[in-house]
Amino acid sequence: MCDLFGCGNSSDKPLPPVSDEERRNFLKGIAALPLAAVLACPELARAVRPFAIPLGAGEVTGFVAMPEKKPAPTLLLVHEWWGLNDNIKAVAAEFAAQGYIAAAIDL
Repeated sequence: MCDLFGCGNSSDKPLPPVSDEERRNFLKGIAALPLAAVLACPELARAVRPFAIPLGAGEVTGFVAMPEKKPAPTLLLVHEWWGLNDNIKAVAAEFAAQGYIAAAIDL
């Protein structure tokens, strides 16, 4: 285990006590990090905008992040199996900050 004074054998130092509530709060905090990263940086938060493309029987929706300088290369981001979430929006915003147009469609 490592601490402020260096790393050593984990058997010579006990693990710090952590309550169930502290563990749950830690996991909740990790889940909110992608959205918090976008909201903490106003430039990234402004870069991500929703879009909708009408089709015959419905529409395709998603989010697009635009860079300041255009024309720019374009990326199509495909989300994980659980859907379009704040993490993929944060990834799109990061690509836009690097100079790409990043579209994340909702499958």
